[in-house]
Amino acid sequence: MDNTCKDNKNNCMIAFLAYLVQHDTFEEASLFFMLKGHTFTLLDQSFNTLITHLLSKAIYCISRLLWHIETFLRAYNCVHCVELHHLWDWNAFLKGTLTPPAQPWPSPCAHSSSSRLCHPLCRPYGD
Repeated sequence: MDNTCKDNKNNCMIAFLAYLVQHDTFEEASLFFMLKGHTFTLLDQSFNTLITHLLSKAIYCISRLLWHIETFLRAYNCVHCVELHHLWDWNAFLKGTLTPPAQPWPSPCAHSSSSRLCHPLCRPYGD
């Protein structure tokens, strides 16, 4: 996932994961972000090349677009591309369920320098 609060690092994303666990879609959920500079990975670099490739083709329908994307990304071990027929507005669905904490959490996290946790929900990676 992208490492930005606009798209993924926000309360809505965490509430969405909690919703999936609460409704037994998953037993538990984790959220991970790539390190700064991840745009230098092979897959991230492929998207610019993919756009250039698609702009050089005459594509008149969605099925042909999907075929071109799938064919191009096969070299990056992407095996399937799916057309989404509808999307959900999770921000609107979860609106009103998100409340800020009564007190701000301590920062930086206490576990970074000791074994004491800064908040009952905060756990060092791997615990």
